[in-house]
Amino acid sequence: MALDLSLIMFLQAIWFILPAYAANGLPVLFGGGPPIDFGKTLNEKRIFGDGKTIRGFIGGVISGTLVGLTLFYVGPILNQSIPESQGLIELSYNPIVALLISVGALIGDLVGSFIKRRLNLKRGAPAPVLDQITFLVFAFLFALLIIRPIPLEYVIFLIPLTLGLHLFTNFISWLIGIKKVPY
Repeated sequence: MALDLSLIMFLQAIWFILPAYAANGLPVLFGGGPPIDFGKTLNEKRIFGDGKTIRGFIGGVISGTLVGLTLFYVGPILNQSIPESQGLIELSYNPIVALLISVGALIGDLVGSFIKRRLNLKRGAPAPVLDQITFLVFAFLFALLIIRPIPLEYVIFLIPLTLGLHLFTNFISWLIGIKKVPY
């Protein structure tokens, strides 16, 4: 039974971006400690704010990279055990790509936070699209250092998916008490 080509591309896009999702979503579990901007200001405004911590950044990079390493080792096993997958997991994934995507996602998140501070938005204040997309854009940009081209289908699938997932995961995080706001 062959899988539909659009489903294959969708699954490959998710496989590709999982390290960025982990890097962007898991720092809240490692957070706390000194802020990454050490409380410094630029034009009398915090650079990033208290929500962006050194421990969260490092935890996010490690988490995303570990997810990528897992994909690196699991992909070939899945391809061998699912013959009808049509090479579903045959991405040129390697640990360096996972690291780059993870760092890119977190730098993108910092860029979003920097912009929010310039716009006088308080920590936790919603900034639709900015909150959801900067990490994704920077993950793509950092991946481009090794992977060229990134399939346009990945971008087309991942932007709306990321917008929806961001809202959903933030709501769940708020429900279980990890986040102070549901957005």
